Amino acid sequence: ALRYTSPRPSDRSASILDNPKQAPPMLPTFEIRASASAKTVPLLVHIPHGSMRIPEPWRSQIQLDDAALGRELLAMTDAHTEELFAPSSVDRGGVAFVNRLSRLVFDPERCESDEQEPLSRKGMGAVYMRTSEGRLLRRSDFSATQRGEIIDQLFRPYAVAFEDLVSRILDGH
Repeated sequence: ALRYTSPRPSDRSASILDNPKQAPPMLPTFEIRASASAKTVPLLVHIPHGSMRIPEPWRSQIQLDDAALGRELLAMTDAHTEELFAPSSVDRGGVAFVNRLSRLVFDPERCESDEQEPLSRKGMGAVYMRTSEGRLLRRSDFSATQRGEIIDQLFRPYAVAFEDLVSRILDGH
């Protein structure tokens, strides 16, 4: 199977350049998996909530201790969805688009704007502020600037890549 992984999040943000210790790690934020065969079918499997990965600098933005975070991840992760659905879709000529970060970092299935996202009233917009039980998820010093960086570096590139992939699949069939 062919695989495309996203580049690391952009480090052009002034706040990240000013503080290199906060630079995002070298890791893909999403992966596009497709069959290497020439035969393709218009099938796209989106796996947005299957990861439990919360690397720095995003882990330090979450105020839960490791035990509480572990419980929240168990509650909020669609475990094993990648293993269940990605291989069979790719084997049949489809494409799997897999989020490599936990939805607790950002949720790619939410509206970018809190004003447009109904669940933001419960603290579960594109950048979650509350846990599944309504407790505070982010540290009290989490800022609008940090939210903006998550949107700019993670949410938007993911959305653009997903939209582009959908367009290419539709154009090809």
